[in-house]
Formats: sequence, structure tokens, C-alpha cells
Amino acid sequence: MPGQIMMQFRIVDVDLKNLCAAVTSIAVAAFGWLPGPIFMGSIVDSTCRLWRQLACGEHGACLLYDTDQFRWKFFVTAASLKVLMGLLDSVVVWRVWRLSFDRGHPSTKEPLQLELSTRQSSTAELVETNK
Repeated sequence: MPGQIMMQFRIVDVDLKNLCAAVTSIAVAAFGWLPGPIFMGSIVDSTCRLWRQLACGEHGACLLYDTDQFRWKFFVTAASLKVLMGLLDSVVVWRVWRLSFDRGHPSTKEPLQLELSTRQSSTAELVETNK
């Protein structure tokens, strides 16, 4: 299990874990999966040397890429994003490391005992009425 998921399940209260997982997956889809291909596609398109001209005057598909420029832009962008994500992960780990996870949970024994005692009394009443 990735550290990010373990950390979010440790930080979030028990009754909000499902909501946290849903919001996290929506955020990953919205900010990671959708803009990523668009962003990297624009980097690939920026390295084109020769565009095919369409009849309407606009450019079509790329006919020739500058491979040196493509290699440089692609790997520098990927490395920069990895360094940025590493720094952000370090900040999150540092902030979480200082958190205290001692939560005062209310005792669930009293309501459970009251519920059981009412069920037992109603069962006893049913047995007596059937006789």
C-alpha cells in the first residue's frame, strides 16, 4: 500500500475514511490524469520542426521532430516534476511527523449495554405474554 494512502487513512477519522478515499481519487483524476497528457503533448508539439500544411491553411500532423530538443525538454520536465513532488512529499511527511494522533474516542459500551438491556426486557415480556 503506498505511503500516501496509509498516511491519509491514519490521519482521517474513522467515520470519514470512505469520503477521504473518494475525494482523493477524484483529485488525482482531475489534477493528475487529465492535464498530464495535454501538458506532455504540448511539449512534444513544441519540438516539431516541420508541420504538414492543410488545405485550409492550418498545420496538420508533425512531419519532423527535433530529437535533441525533444529529449532535453521531455527529461528536464519529467525530472523537474519529480523533484517538485519529492519536495512536497517531504513537507507533508515533516508536518505529519509532528502530529499527535491521540484522540479521545467516546466509550461505546454504555449505549450498547442499554440497547442490550432493552432487548432482553422486551424478549422477556414476549415470553411471558405467550404463556
